[in-house]
Amino acid sequence: MYPVSPSCSESGRRGMEYLLKRAYPPDAVFAASAIPLVGALAVLHERGVQIPQQIALAGFSNEPFTTMTQPHLTMVDQRAEQMGQSAVRLLLQLLKRNSQVNHPNVFLKPELIIRDSSRR
Repeated sequence: MYPVSPSCSESGRRGMEYLLKRAYPPDAVFAASAIPLVGALAVLHERGVQIPQQIALAGFSNEPFTTMTQPHLTMVDQRAEQMGQSAVRLLLQLLKRNSQVNHPNVFLKPELIIRDSSRR
């Protein structure tokens, strides 16, 4: 289980409430992480906004719970597990050599996982 600050989902709620008050509300929202997106999703459900017909939702991080929401959330998977493995591998190499070395850049290709929250 991930430690979740209530303020994270609350910031998504506040952001969505702000966007819905605008003269021209958006037809899509992209969040920097999944937890605020869940807060935004709750506001849309409370107001009867149809997802994705009226507002599509997508976010960054692809946490496991993003397939437990209704609708399932479209996410960009940034390969967090591979990122952590690469970081540890590089750290161990540095510690073995006991000095700073030039090492190659590591590129991890993100994946867009399209789910129901953005399918129109």
